[in-house]
This record gives sequence, structure tokens and C-alpha cells, in this order.
Amino acid sequence: MDTLGRSMDDQMKGSPELKKLLLTDRNRRWIRVIESELAGTEDVLFVVGAGHFAGDEGLLALLRKDGYLVENL
Repeated sequence: MDTLGRSMDDQMKGSPELKKLLLTDRNRRWIRVIESELAGTEDVLFVVGAGHFAGDEGLLALLRKDGYLVENL
């Protein structure tokens, strides 16, 4: 995840607005949906691009901040 995060940061270094639009803002919107679905009783599957997992604003970090146990398998 660290390598992926650094790679994403390098690629978006010249366009912080684009990173905010494509990654950060979307992750913050999705986290509410993901947490809502996880609270239900049905099994769920989420499919997102790998770039949404890495970094302090990635989905994994946001879930951890909200108290979820997230494991890298």
C-alpha cells in the first residue's frame, strides 16, 4: 500500500485539484455508503480501483479511523 500511495502521489503531484476530485472527495462519499452496507446483514462486495485504497485519505485508512479492523491479506 505504501508503494501504491507514493506512486499515486507522484502521478498526481502536478494536479492536486484532480487528486481531490478523483480520489479524496470520492473516498469520503463512498465511505458513508460502505459503512451503511457493512452495518446490514447481507454479504457485500465492493469493487474499486486500487488507487482508492492507499494513503491517509484512502478507503482503508478511513475505515480504520472509524474503528474498523482492516487487514491486508
